[in-house]
This record gives sequence, C-alpha cells and structure tokens, in this order.
Amino acid sequence: MVIPAYNEEAAIQECLDRIFEQIDHIDEVIVVDNNSTDATAAIVAAAQHREPKVRLVKEVAQGCAPARSTGMNSATGDIVARIDVDTKINENWAANIKSFFSRHSDRYAAATGTCTCYDLPFQGLFASLQRKMNAKNEAKLERGESIAAPGLFGSNMAILKTAWEDIKSALHDGEDVHEDTDLSLTLQSEGLSCAMVPGMEASISGRRYLSPVGSYWRYVLRGPRTLALHGKRLSAALGTFAVAATAMPFYLLMWVPFRAWDPERESFSLGRLFAGAERRPQPRAHV
Repeated sequence: MVIPAYNEEAAIQECLDRIFEQIDHIDEVIVVDNNSTDATAAIVAAAQHREPKVRLVKEVAQGCAPARSTGMNSATGDIVARIDVDTKINENWAANIKSFFSRHSDRYAAATGTCTCYDLPFQGLFASLQRKMNAKNEAKLERGESIAAPGLFGSNMAILKTAWEDIKSALHDGEDVHEDTDLSLTLQSEGLSCAMVPGMEASISGRRYLSPVGSYWRYVLRGPRTLALHGKRLSAALGTFAVAATAMPFYLLMWVPFRAWDPERESFSLGRLFAGAERRPQPRAHV
C-alpha cells in the first residue's frame, strides 16, 4: 500500500488508524514523504513503533507523480494499492481488493473504487447512485460480464506489480498532468484493463473544490493536457470544452455552499463562509 504525503500532519494519523484496522490483509504500508516541512514524517515514524508494517521513504523530486512512483517501486507485494492521505477506506476494503485479484487478475491489471466526499454537502445522492452501480457490478461479476472502468482514481486504486513494471517507464512525471489519468491511458495503450470493483469504496476530502478559482482552473485543465500527451487530441479538445462548460460552472455554483458547510456539525454556517475554512496542502500541487 502506497501513500504519497506532503505536509499532511493534520490527516496522516487518521489515515493510518483506518489502515491499521485492516492490517491483517495488508503486507506493507509505504508512506512517501515528499519534502514535508511539518510533522508528517515524525507522525509516521512514531506509527512505525506501533505497526512494523509501516515504512517511511523519501522522495525529493517534488510532486505527486514522482512520490507515487517511488512508493510503487518500493513495494514488494504482487498487488500495490495506492490512496491519498485524505482517503478514508471503507470496512473490508483491503480484503475485497485481494479477493478480487485472486479471482480476476487474468482479466484486469488494475482496480479502482467509487468515492464520496466526507467534508462536502449533498453527498447522499452520489452515495445512492454509487451503491446502485456497485450492486450492478457485483451482479455482472457473478455473470462473468465486464466491469471495466474508464480509468483509475488515484485516491482509491490498486494495480498488479507486474503491470506497474510493464508501464512505469512510459509515465510522465510533470505536475501539468493528472498522474492517475496518465497511468490509466498508459495501461490502456498496453492492452491492460482496469475494473470498477464493488466493495472497494472509500471517502475522500473535497478540499480541491475549496481551492482558489485560478488554482482549480489550472488543475482541471490537466485532464485535457494529459489526453493530448497521449495523442488523443480530439478528446483533449472535447475535454477542454467540458472544463469550460461543466467543471467550472459547477465549481462556481457550489462556491458558497461548499465553503459554508461545516462537516463536523453537518450544517451550513455563514460564519464559516466569511471566516474561511482551514486549508490543508493540496495533494497534487506540491509547490
């Protein structure tokens, strides 16, 4: 299991605690410290005394992609899961990943799961839709039908180590690409399939939506850039249009409710809106 981390002292302990609840199904937990200047590394070092399966490695090249790659290269297992520090894995997550690949590694080289945001409002509808999709995928698996996913979600994914070794040299390390999209497209170019696995659900932070408008704009444009890097120029053009027509309008529409939402009280607060919520470093914008 690989977890890239940059200045994540506020979240790393809870992340590890949730993993420890499933540690019997996990061979190793590799936290990649990507030049953190806070207590992230110290917290992980302390966790090593509690759980010997925890490993702390260092990556000095700044960015999510190089940190991820260092963790993947350091992993020794046949299956390498990867999450972000703000990912909260669901019960039986690790066991379900192992079970899936024990039955379907001949058909799928990688897996991803659905996610909702634990610190944003209006998640009930998304969760309901995802439960229905996962139920359908479970039925498809029983019938031997495809549950192929269009791509991997970096906050909640797993990949066969053999597949990683096959494609890692073709990946891009730049911060102007979506590293999970790059990984997904590279797998596809090698004829390797990804699955949307029922039972691999997790929840994540919606902090990306709380970033300044310019930062969010630059972030979502990484998608079309990544497509262009893979020679998919029509898809890149359509992606740029989608960013302008859907992603940015949604961001602006949700600007007030997302910032006014208090996830601890699960209610809206004008005081929170005007005071501004505490911001943590963005996991893919290590600057």
